[in-house]
Amino acid sequence: MLKIYGKLVRDQVLHYIRKDGEIPRFRKLTFPEYKEALRHKLIEEATEVAEAQTPEDLRKELADLLEVFYALVRVYDIKLRDLEKIREQRRYLRGGFAARILLLYTEAREVRKRR
Repeated sequence: MLKIYGKLVRDQVLHYIRKDGEIPRFRKLTFPEYKEALRHKLIEEATEVAEAQTPEDLRKELADLLEVFYALVRVYDIKLRDLEKIREQRRYLRGGFAARILLLYTEAREVRKRR
């Protein structure tokens, strides 16, 4: 039976597929393709975090998300201290999420014409 994936997988996944008696068909991504695939993988992992049902599943999915995050940091040659500085600046200017605010909607203000 053919199973179609078309996604970036961890380095050891091919080993486990072979161990399960299946034959993996794959290709190595070019560096630009790899960078794009990591961005898509980040979304995939974030979705899995959002869908986690138990605290243990949440921890595993957050760990996977962190793995992709670190891979992105490496391929884009971003320094973690630079990210932390930006995070702190944005938190100072815009706040964090501790207040638990859910924005429902906004309304336009009436504009009064001056005479």
